[in-house]
Amino acid sequence: MTQSTSPSYLVRPATQSDVNGIVAVGRKVWLETFSHTTSPENMLVHLDASYTAELISKEISHPDRLYLVAHAADGSAGVAGFAVIARGTSSSEPSVADWPNPVELQRIYVDKAHHGAGLARQLAEEVYGAARKEGYKSIWLGVLPENTRAVKFYEKCGFKKVGSHSFWVGGQEDIDDIMARLL
Repeated sequence: MTQSTSPSYLVRPATQSDVNGIVAVGRKVWLETFSHTTSPENMLVHLDASYTAELISKEISHPDRLYLVAHAADGSAGVAGFAVIARGTSSSEPSVADWPNPVELQRIYVDKAHHGAGLARQLAEEVYGAARKEGYKSIWLGVLPENTRAVKFYEKCGFKKVGSHSFWVGGQEDIDDIMARLL
């Protein structure tokens, strides 16, 4: 994968030096986006299960994960956003069983300070390129329907709802929409 630049962001594969920035952005985005949908206890359980330095460090090194990070091109800030592809046995979804060679877009998270700058679209394009390069033909994701900003973004990117599945936040079951598109 080559490094990609836009006028304001550099997107590249994550390294161990990005772990703390990914954790910070992941926790911040989750709190800002979903704190109104669950109890503080469920939120803490989820954050501690999903966004710790130890976990992210392991995932960055795992062959079934590809983490991409975005930094301001001028070097003025840390991680502005990140995206994750989950592939292989770590990702399966019955709703896309009939789709050609699917891969999961597990996350695109952009720090709120960088909203509106085209970073989410840039990360999405980098994900599509990486997935195509690895031979994938379609891509899917899960999104909470109440996360209207994300749903609208994914629809603009060509994703369509193809199913749903359970997603657990602590002890609370949410139902995510499964959206997919061809690459």
